[in-house]
Amino acid sequence: MKYRNLYIALIALNILVIIFFVVQYTSATYPLVGSDYRLFGPRLLDTLLHYKVNGLSIEWYTPSFGGGLPAYPNPLQMQFSFQQLFTFFANPYIAILASSAVYIIIGFWVTFLLLRDVLKLEPLSAILGAGFFVANGFFIERLVVGHADKITFPLIVIPVFALFYRKIPVWLAGILISITGTILLNSGGDLYRLYMFFHSHCHHSDHLFPETCSV
Repeated sequence: MKYRNLYIALIALNILVIIFFVVQYTSATYPLVGSDYRLFGPRLLDTLLHYKVNGLSIEWYTPSFGGGLPAYPNPLQMQFSFQQLFTFFANPYIAILASSAVYIIIGFWVTFLLLRDVLKLEPLSAILGAGFFVANGFFIERLVVGHADKITFPLIVIPVFALFYRKIPVWLAGILISITGTILLNSGGDLYRLYMFFHSHCHHSDHLFPETCSV
């Protein structure tokens, strides 16, 4: 590609600008941040404490809230997520921002590939479309408020790309969809949102799992 290096530079620049804006906008009133950080921050610290005491095991219940509540069975639990991983190295607020940066990078790149290779847009148009998708109000405002369970939103493009990009082997497409679903589920994602997403695309996945879509 004649302008390949230019396009790569533009992608990197767009990603850096979006991450910088998101972090600055979210932290504009720091330490006064979104109200829901007080919900997810303590949960991340609670799971970190569980790991330090019990090792890398499932935290089925926690004594830290309400006199004892289910932990892993709670749909908002983020025990196996990037947010939780980064909490080993930083406080929960920084961990959530770092996770959002990872999701922005992945979401931008995959959206670019979807628009360029599946929808056959020009590279510049694909870059613009990826920016519109990642830097949307839903993702940014959820992060500002502190809805750490919603910041995986940029990843929902991965199953779409896996389903419609015919050059991906079936086994690899299945792995990508499975990993994405696992991340969404274990990052505090709402179960109904996960179900509705995969159900809405089920009729497009006959070439992958026809037996699962015939139910």
